[in-house]
Amino acid sequence: MKFGILARALTCVLALLAAALTAAAPATAATASGDGGRTVRYHGVSLRVPAAWPVVDLDRAPGSCVRFDRHAVYLGRPGAAQDCPSHLRGRSEAVLVQPAAAGTAQGARADTAAHEITVTTAQVTVTATYGTDRAAVQAILDSAGLPRPGRAPAEPAAPAGRAAGAATNAAARPAAVGPGSTSFTGQGFDPCEAPSSAVMGNWLNSSPYGAIGLYIGGVNRSCDQPNLTADWVAHQAAAGWHFFPLYVGYQAPGACSGCATIPSPGQGTSDADDAIAQLSSLGFPAGTPVFMDSEAYAPAYNGTVLDYLSAWTTELHARGYLSGVYGSTWAARSPTWWPTTPPRRCRTSSTSPPCRGTGAPAPRTRRSPTTSGPVTSASTSTPTVMTRPTAV
Repeated sequence: MKFGILARALTCVLALLAAALTAAAPATAATASGDGGRTVRYHGVSLRVPAAWPVVDLDRAPGSCVRFDRHAVYLGRPGAAQDCPSHLRGRSEAVLVQPAAAGTAQGARADTAAHEITVTTAQVTVTATYGTDRAAVQAILDSAGLPRPGRAPAEPAAPAGRAAGAATNAAARPAAVGPGSTSFTGQGFDPCEAPSSAVMGNWLNSSPYGAIGLYIGGVNRSCDQPNLTADWVAHQAAAGWHFFPLYVGYQAPGACSGCATIPSPGQGTSDADDAIAQLSSLGFPAGTPVFMDSEAYAPAYNGTVLDYLSAWTTELHARGYLSGVYGSTWAARSPTWWPTTPPRRCRTSSTSPPCRGTGAPAPRTRRSPTTSGPVTSASTSTPTVMTRPTAV
């Protein structure tokens, strides 16, 4: 009897392993060669990629997380319910090849704000991201004979999942949600990728959460966002959800592994413009607060970060939007941390006492379903002018 039970258990284990290996296999043949590379084929496109890069077949494993913080090739359309780790940051060289959506304009576009190149043909849309080596991913695209982006300055990239060519100007798209959608006091969570509507419905009906953080863009956003569209935002708002838009911009040196670092203070202005473009494309109106995700950094880079955040805040305010910072508590609580031009709102993620500004209420503790530890949020029904955080 024991032997029979053991045999059946081993059979189940082997079956599960076989299923896992099948799901991880590439959608089409990958041919190795002596130069350390291999050829990956999908929907008539042949790409030469480094042999060490894993190839993930999304058609067979739709729950796989399409993450751009590590080298990989993804084949197929990203799933609506990806199993992504929390707290991913940074971008590296990676490629996603998926069937071209009907009606998508063909062509090539480079988005330097997101470190991303997108090429659409009659058969496929290829998204290539890069950290420090744009030439490497361009060589992969060239190996398939795909067109290169033109010399003209490119528009900021649309959030993943939005149809190519959709408006990015704040005046071009009517607001899909009202200003009250980003005013909230209570519990919320911030997953790396926007969940499917079905998952959002389950969270709304079976959890204490009423708000969700949306990673709308930034050079260091790691996860693909196939669900994050204006229609998705409008649907969730109608269901009763509130939002806090997050932008994963440039970081101080050493703040996070694989993250692009602040090249100059003026980059904050460019990132604010890109954040506004992303907000508009998702249907958020002027007056919306957007939070810069600023990871913990060494005190030696305090001036660099403050100058960058001041430029970010100045541009957002000048264009009628509210500035916020989502940072580590040790930094946000420090009296020397706040930038010259202060943001209007502050968010922290730690178990330590949260950052506060003049007139700001004590943030409430919440727990993220994607992490094991609690985080805190500061959100008010009306924007509160933040001067300096008080030491707490």
